[in-house]
Amino acid sequence: MMKIHSDIFKFWEHVLDQRVRALEVNATPDTWQFFLPLASFPNNELFTSDELAVLFAAKDNDVFNAVLSMDVVHSSDIANIQLYGDKRKELTKMLPGASMNGSMGTTDLTAAQAARIAPYSVELNMFLADIVAGLERHVKESESALRGLHRVITSVIKMKIGLVLPSDTPTPAPAQSAKATPLSSK
Repeated sequence: MMKIHSDIFKFWEHVLDQRVRALEVNATPDTWQFFLPLASFPNNELFTSDELAVLFAAKDNDVFNAVLSMDVVHSSDIANIQLYGDKRKELTKMLPGASMNGSMGTTDLTAAQAARIAPYSVELNMFLADIVAGLERHVKESESALRGLHRVITSVIKMKIGLVLPSDTPTPAPAQSAKATPLSSK
């Protein structure tokens, strides 16, 4: 769960970085022209049936359901961001050459060229808006699921484990007077 939240948090940081990049040149944030795709992607993370069985046995349905959905959310975010990069690349191939100023390119389009790419541009911006809105939700949902899982691990399963979230102060393992109870298959 920590890996999933960390990946989603990194995706969200990329959104925030791209917004800053656009605003630095007085451009509209969250548009394909100023939103670079990611170069590399994490692996999909799937929970094992054993992991889910232990969590289910802890009898916290809210945490179980929150955690259960996160591997699907994670996989969907990865697929959507990859697809955005592919669609953006297809669109940029339709453009004529650009005048470059450092890493920023400018392309002058004729009316016919602008009309040709307009539908693709609108579609890509709508897709990007959906990705950004989803990531904003998912970063909160994954943090909530991770905090719930931490609570279950430390209070129900009785394991001493700390939690450090990206861009957060460490959450110490709770002090417990009872010894940690080993998991059993009873």
